[in-house]
Amino acid sequence: ISQDGFEVAFTFKHNHTKMWSDDIKGYTAAFVDATKDGELLKPGIGVAFCSVADNFEKATGRKLALARALQGMSHPLPKSVRTKIWETYHGR
Repeated sequence: ISQDGFEVAFTFKHNHTKMWSDDIKGYTAAFVDATKDGELLKPGIGVAFCSVADNFEKATGRKLALARALQGMSHPLPKSVRTKIWETYHGR
């Protein structure tokens, strides 16, 4: 994604296997890498855990994890860039 001098890429990882805790049956992680005018920014990482009481749904996990990754970035992205990320996510 290119927007307002930012270059942003995001990926997801899902794990729906036996976890280290009996209370967790899976997770989805989102990784957001960004540069601003060619300078690498600290990546954002967000994780959504699925408890044994929940249904494991990749779509729900991706949304939660991506939102957490964006919130956790050391250099907050402008609203125009975040909007473009969500438009790209929903249009994939």
